[in-house]
Amino acid sequence: MSIMPTETLQVLIIEDDWSQSNLLAAFLETRQYQVHQVPTAKEALDCDFAPHFILLDLNLPDIDGLRLSPLLRERFPSAFIVMLTARQEEIDRIVGLESGADDYITKPYSLREVDARMRAIIRRHQRTHEKSRNQGGLTLEPDRCCAHYHGKQTEFTAQEFRVLETLVHAPRRILSRNQLMDQAWDEGLFITDRAVDAMVARIRKKLRHAFDREFLFTKHGLGYGYDPEA
Repeated sequence: MSIMPTETLQVLIIEDDWSQSNLLAAFLETRQYQVHQVPTAKEALDCDFAPHFILLDLNLPDIDGLRLSPLLRERFPSAFIVMLTARQEEIDRIVGLESGADDYITKPYSLREVDARMRAIIRRHQRTHEKSRNQGGLTLEPDRCCAHYHGKQTEFTAQEFRVLETLVHAPRRILSRNQLMDQAWDEGLFITDRAVDAMVARIRKKLRHAFDREFLFTKHGLGYGYDPEA
């Protein structure tokens, strides 16, 4: 999804606590976002518009937010997912990010912080998704978060694409997990080695399924790399 500087950003809030949802919506509207509110997973998945951001509470009445996140990724592949939750355990943050979330904010949170985190995601998106790039074997299309190879294509979530793009821009180099965390995730996010491994595994699976090629390689104990001729 390409975000133009003058574009009104669409936000989908999935929160069953209407007082919390209304407070967040009213604040974001003062920041020029267009906000849509739903209280359940079913209503979220039935939405007939493409949000730029999804603000997802994890404690929903019909399905746990951690289980909903992958479904939202499938339904809205280009949206940025920000989880808003009272769950402060490390394992919840890890699972949330591994499920495809772009950020994870614990309650109680500052409304200004939510806005700041969203704008940080936009800045990163605009810096790294300027134009389509051909890197050896793969052609990357940032506006659609997809890769092309010999007439075939496959799509990625926004965060998956950022990781792939980081690897592709350093062909045949080994990037450590820490380097990927620094270059492909927003500053201040708590990312574990396990989350990096899971992300690379998902990207590798999509590439293999779409192109029947092993573009990514692992150097055990060192990190990951991209080989356009693999």
